[in-house]
Amino acid sequence: MPEATAAIDRLFSHIGTVLRYFAPGFAALFVVLVVFPGSRPFLLSGSPPVVVLGMVLGLTIYGVHTEFA
Repeated sequence: MPEATAAIDRLFSHIGTVLRYFAPGFAALFVVLVVFPGSRPFLLSGSPPVVVLGMVLGLTIYGVHTEFA
């Protein structure tokens, strides 16, 4: 049973890391989607460039936040 608890702890740790680094990027893409309706077809396509853009934006936002906070 301790192995299962350790595995669950690691899983939640990884989920937290993903949310910390990537969620701000996808939130920024959502803001762009709302503010600029012309971006809707591209952002809602779910294509790999959109996913990569969200991840890179998230890493950039997190990096700037931690550098200047």
